[in-house]
Amino acid sequence: MERIRSLYKKGQEVLLVIIAIILAIMMVLIVTNVITRFIFNFTISWSEELARYLFVQLIFLGACFGINRGSQIRIDLVDHAVENKPKTAALLALIQHVLSLFAAICLMIGGVKLVKVGLTALCPAMQLPMYWWYISIPVGSCFCMLELVLKIIEAADKLKHSGDTQEVSV
Repeated sequence: MERIRSLYKKGQEVLLVIIAIILAIMMVLIVTNVITRFIFNFTISWSEELARYLFVQLIFLGACFGINRGSQIRIDLVDHAVENKPKTAALLALIQHVLSLFAAICLMIGGVKLVKVGLTALCPAMQLPMYWWYISIPVGSCFCMLELVLKIIEAADKLKHSGDTQEVSV
């Protein structure tokens, strides 16, 4: 299990570098386009499209970091209602992670279908194959699924070892 976690951490480090590069490219594109539009009265036709696709890639590739930090959608009222009940909180976390895993699997299936469609489609301004942009959906989903499996194992372990007096943080 530790080897899997170690390998996953290395994958996350590579993913963070890719995300940083995407963010830097987006920033340069947008600033350059603003400058050319307002100073030179000229726009780069493909820059907005590229920035938009990079933003979508940034979201899908970065979703696993939100899961890692517990930032996915949840109802705080329920979390606060069970914060003094460790077994219930651990069970709630386990259910949440299993449902999130199901959503990530559905996203992966849809992403693979989009990649297949993107093999024959071109983006309008840049004339590049759309699968270049769609590939971030299944890749990001894989990282989300790995993160969620680790969270499920952690939540199941906490559920197994939680008692009435032990504090559980999920």
